[in-house]
This record gives sequence, structure tokens and C-alpha cells, in this order.
Amino acid sequence: MNNSYLRTRLLSSSDYHAG
Repeated sequence: MNNSYLRTRLLSSSDYHAG
């Protein structure tokens, strides 16, 4: 499991919602 991947997904989700 890669923490970086999870973090990126979380950030992406947040950015998507914000947009």
C-alpha cells in the first residue's frame, strides 16, 4: 500500500469537489 497514492486520491477528490 502506498500512502502517497491515498494522499493523492484524497487531494484529487477535494480538488474535484472544490471545482
